[in-house]
Amino acid sequence: WGMSAEADTTRNVTMMNSYYKINDLANIFSLLLVFLLPAIMGNALFRDYKSRMYTLLYSFPFTKDAYLSAKFLSAFLVTLGIGLFMVLGFLLGLMMPGVQKEVLLPFDIGVYLNLIGIFLIPNLVIFGSVVFAIVVFTRNIYISFIAVIIMIMVKGFASGVLAANGLD
Repeated sequence: WGMSAEADTTRNVTMMNSYYKINDLANIFSLLLVFLLPAIMGNALFRDYKSRMYTLLYSFPFTKDAYLSAKFLSAFLVTLGIGLFMVLGFLLGLMMPGVQKEVLLPFDIGVYLNLIGIFLIPNLVIFGSVVFAIVVFTRNIYISFIAVIIMIMVKGFASGVLAANGLD
């Protein structure tokens, strides 16, 4: 599924590096990335709460807002780096041996930039902010894992409702 080396060229040909196929494949990988958010973004703050390091850090001459912003930004950049490796994997997949060139469109960097700018970064900011805020307010990383599961269920329910009404 989604591999141009395994594509069937005898019937209707689906272009494997089209905008639709790349976004479809990114949706599958984004589920894994969403489950990494509590482990990366939530854990960045949870470790300080668990070890009570935050009390020492708050005694330094920087504000609580600066501390939380730095924690969020550092965890976000790590998560974004993992997401960018996913996009790099899509790009390198086009160069693998055995790829059937007749099921590939000409290379278009705009497809991958759209994936990063319209899909990856906004989703990481939204879901990452929710996970980070849950850990800030509850000081419990396990609740953030439950929240991720609930967010995925709500997304699936909303997709089902939209599909049933022909709005997908």
